[in-house]
Amino acid sequence: MKRALVIDDNEVFRSTLVALLDDLHFECVAVETPEEARDVILRERFDVILCDLILRMGISPDDDDELDASVMVGLNTIHELSKNCVGTPIIAMSGVVQGEALAAIEKFGAVDRLSKPFGLKELENALNRVMNPLPSGAYTA
Repeated sequence: MKRALVIDDNEVFRSTLVALLDDLHFECVAVETPEEARDVILRERFDVILCDLILRMGISPDDDDELDASVMVGLNTIHELSKNCVGTPIIAMSGVVQGEALAAIEKFGAVDRLSKPFGLKELENALNRVMNPLPSGAYTA
């Protein structure tokens, strides 16, 4: 069975995502904070990591400066995971991030992204893209 690590500070979304991954036959470990993710990756291996790009950590959703700070927490978490879990694809998830931050996810180590909200089919497509990539030079019509 494939294994997924889910990092999201929203408990409802985290539970929903675990249920979707369960429908796709993934065994999941779901955590709320970057610190919990760091602890888990020291003990366990995963086939894919799904990380929220906005990890608010108690930050008010109405403050743009704090939103920028929470995006940096997400990007830094993705960067750290990409260094410590070499070869494990990381999918960044976000419902509000656009522009430069979204463009930066690949530079920080994510290989794909999902825009919240997403459904089972979008999740399955993203997982297929990162876990079963096409050979170099191949393309789909």
